[in-house]
Amino acid sequence: MEVRFTKHFFTVLVVFVLLLFLSGFILGRVTQKTQLSDVDSFLKQSDLKLQSYVLEQYFLEEFDTSVCSVSRERLQDLATQLGTIGRQLARDDTLDQIPPIEYDYLKRNYHLTQIRFYLQSKQLKEECGLDPNVILFFYNPDDAASTAQGLILDELVEELGITVLAVQAKYSDDIAFIESHFDLEKTPTLIIDYNSKLEGYKTLDELRSYMAARTA
Repeated sequence: MEVRFTKHFFTVLVVFVLLLFLSGFILGRVTQKTQLSDVDSFLKQSDLKLQSYVLEQYFLEEFDTSVCSVSRERLQDLATQLGTIGRQLARDDTLDQIPPIEYDYLKRNYHLTQIRFYLQSKQLKEECGLDPNVILFFYNPDDAASTAQGLILDELVEELGITVLAVQAKYSDDIAFIESHFDLEKTPTLIIDYNSKLEGYKTLDELRSYMAARTA
């Protein structure tokens, strides 16, 4: 049976556009010494990706084609893009090269984009029967346990190919609604399977066991 969820394509499109904007903006700001041709090339490639994506969605809708597999591939692409932006924002020299007010805007926008991606992944699981394996990771940059947890999650990503969305807890009121929903009280906190909450630092073996049990 073919599954279609047209209205969600617009959500994916919005996320994709925001990611392209964030990537281009950050790259342009933190690589001011980069040759203009390199930046121009990046922007052109991003524009081509966007045009390709929009055209693909119209094509699938026009020819009444099942889109679950395509949506999964697109989400994987978006996850990669999110990871790139997150690493750029986390660089020590990024804040030095971007005015604080602009950095704050980018980070808040980035967090909102991650939440949109998180919701889209949940919809993909519910409507297509596909599990993108997404972990929501709330952290505190000044917390040693959060830093250690992040390193463990990096290893888990390499091993299992999962997606980790790292969100700085209590950073702004923009995402207070999701922190309230999950009753966030401490960091680090992991949300797995969209409703299972693991509080406090978890070892790699503990997370391996948990992930294995959920797929058994």
